[in-house]
Amino acid sequence: MRPEVAATMNVSDDPFVLGSVAEAGVALAVWQRKLPDALEAWLEALPAARFPTMRQRCSAAEVGGTVREACRRAKTPQCAEREAFIEAVSALARLAAEVMRSPLIELRLEVAEDQPCPKWHVDGVRCRLLSTLRGPATEFGPLGADGAPTSTYRPPAGAVALVRGRLWSEREPCAIVHRSPPIKAGVTRFFLSIDPVDEMQMS
Repeated sequence: MRPEVAATMNVSDDPFVLGSVAEAGVALAVWQRKLPDALEAWLEALPAARFPTMRQRCSAAEVGGTVREACRRAKTPQCAEREAFIEAVSALARLAAEVMRSPLIELRLEVAEDQPCPKWHVDGVRCRLLSTLRGPATEFGPLGADGAPTSTYRPPAGAVALVRGRLWSEREPCAIVHRSPPIKAGVTRFFLSIDPVDEMQMS
């Protein structure tokens, strides 16, 4: 008997929608968060070289200090918007750790000026939280018979997506794939991803 697949996508303005990814059949949950206007404008105006980039395993409580250090290294200008950015990332880390039930997380902040993951795929993790803070967001779609999606959904910038990965459950494989979006020349994309760090990864 072939396993049932998870192919449902839940989208809401309520952050509690992210928890629905644990429900039967749900592969993707999207919180259509809108960034504050001042923070969005600051991110749009920030030079690419001043974006804090990092990849770090830590607890949610440590994220604020870790991101602040990344800002220091990148010489991100000190201002109210920088503090708002740090708090926004910290809040997402706390939410992710709670929803993923993972005391330890792996947080990544990256800048892209091309298409680093052009192929449609399912990540080799239990689940992954993704949020594009500037530029075109990650694209999602239900998996078709030929391995390509039958349709494409791109959340707005600032939205928060929680998608199942290959390690979620063999009994209910994820049938929603995603990829990095195509980027036009001169466009800078800045995004956040958070993975749970499970016991096997800690050993």
